[in-house]
Amino acid sequence: MTEESPTAAAASRDSADAGLGSSSVSRGQAEFPSTNHGWIGTQLALGESGRNAVVQHVMASYALPLERYLRGSSFCAAGEAKELVNGFLVDRVSQPDFFSRWMESGVKLRRWLMTGFLFYLRETVRRNQRTPQTLESDPSDDREAAHKQFEREWALALVARALERARASCERKGQRVHWEMLERHYLHGVPYATLIAEYGVTAKEAATMVRTAASKLRRAFFDLLDRDGVPESEIDSEIARLMEALRP
Repeated sequence: MTEESPTAAAASRDSADAGLGSSSVSRGQAEFPSTNHGWIGTQLALGESGRNAVVQHVMASYALPLERYLRGSSFCAAGEAKELVNGFLVDRVSQPDFFSRWMESGVKLRRWLMTGFLFYLRETVRRNQRTPQTLESDPSDDREAAHKQFEREWALALVARALERARASCERKGQRVHWEMLERHYLHGVPYATLIAEYGVTAKEAATMVRTAASKLRRAFFDLLDRDGVPESEIDSEIARLMEALRP
């Protein structure tokens, strides 16, 4: 499955159902409280190696949605999307204090990134003297619209990744049919009666198989959101916000 999965939005509607004691580590844990920022916080508390892992993760996870946002924005004439995104990620995300400043901000990582990206783009187009006329007044509504559009692009990419993870998990467990039934029932609207007849299972078996696949999809959402620095206590509500962002 590619990042452009045509079933990503449909799947998202049903996902909600379904001994280191050195002084350097201690300082890291004080600066980056892992309990408040999921996987990212845990990695940052490990020091430089953990921070490098976070930088690589953020670059890999956010490049595509940032590119998609840029291509549909008023900044599209500022340059080649991939080059601009890579320039931003290398220049800003790699800064030593990038994540500490994010944690102090109290905002979601993706909003922190998008705000920084907008500043980066404005600096770029002004430096190149190609500032779009629509940017002269810099209205707040435009910034909010940019955040909303990026939220949707981020959500679509995350859902596609979650689908791929869940599908692979089912296949590793010998549950390919479970995933097929989930896709056909929830993503394509095939009624249980048809699945029961085609696969030769009982109604109870069909429901159990679909729930099993759905639980893997939810686990994939949970893991991806955790790696985005979302506290465990907020992941359920974050999934709900994610679903909202996917609506047209």
